[in-house]
Amino acid sequence: MAAPADYLDTHDLKQIAAGGWVREDVLQKIQDASTGVKPVFLDMIGRSPVSNSYTEWPEDKLPDPDTANAVVSGSDASIGNQTLPNAKRVGNHCQTSVKVVAVSERAENTDNVGMSSLLAYDTMRKLLALKRDVEAISLSNQVSRADDNNTNAGLSGGLGAWIKTHEIAGGTGGGFNTSTKVLNAVVPGNAYSTSLADLRQLIGELYEEGVGENGLVVMSRPSIIAAISEALRTDESGNFVKPVANIQGSGSAVDQYAQAWTNAFVTDFGIRCKLVANRLQPTYESDDTETVANVYIFDPDYLALGFLHDFKVEPLAKIGLSHRRLLSVDWTLKVMLERACAVIRDVDVSDPLGFGSSA
Repeated sequence: MAAPADYLDTHDLKQIAAGGWVREDVLQKIQDASTGVKPVFLDMIGRSPVSNSYTEWPEDKLPDPDTANAVVSGSDASIGNQTLPNAKRVGNHCQTSVKVVAVSERAENTDNVGMSSLLAYDTMRKLLALKRDVEAISLSNQVSRADDNNTNAGLSGGLGAWIKTHEIAGGTGGGFNTSTKVLNAVVPGNAYSTSLADLRQLIGELYEEGVGENGLVVMSRPSIIAAISEALRTDESGNFVKPVANIQGSGSAVDQYAQAWTNAFVTDFGIRCKLVANRLQPTYESDDTETVANVYIFDPDYLALGFLHDFKVEPLAKIGLSHRRLLSVDWTLKVMLERACAVIRDVDVSDPLGFGSSA
């Protein structure tokens, strides 16, 4: 039956010129999955205040055991060698990282979808983006650099450029230079397919250093961590980890889950290692132009984020019909003991363990 023509229908309201009189049905929540990608590395390391744009700390190491340590009964005390052959002082430069929020007066006063204040919304988003920047830089091969107050901004050396003692790499470089007091540049090698044997080797080296009593972290790009997880379950050389089923609830009609992911393993010497996939860890280009990434093995107790000033939000001067905010942090990565970290460099992101593409 046709509708009577003597009343206004929704269809009629929509036909009114310049958009009609019917309000659109818009969900008042902005969808953005990227906000769930949190800086996991920053969350697991310590924090440390600093008082200068260049901050230093000492390293030392006990000498090897003296297997000839014996004296004659009643002999006089001999001072012996009092040098500190393993002592050195290392440091890192601070880096200022910023984001700017700028919102017009009209945009702030408009009834916007999914927010009560555009200024607050954009400030929150850019603060998270700033933390993600610090996370990515901290895990990069960036070398350190002093700020010259002219054209060169200060740079905090990334973890990839710090590690030199325990590494598997086809390239060269890295490590703190005690003469220049900056980190040596890392020169990538060809793309590399790593293995569980590489992990065991480096974990063994860290154990010899006395590191890992509270566990180690193995961190890299998701495709690389996924490949390592799969290898731990399927490797035929004695490292096989049998999947287990988790049954949640009781009774016959309950969900049962096959465990298809390994997030931790215990290696030689009883060291527990946690696998952590990091979506913010940067990739880089190998010498043969493949997309590669580092695999880090570290003890979080020996890493910290140093702050000349912490993350903060400050209003900028109002110069017209707009609101502006400056988000900033003056920070540096403090690798308190470089020997407590290891790296496998130049690992092929698309084929981490040489099993075919896993990206």
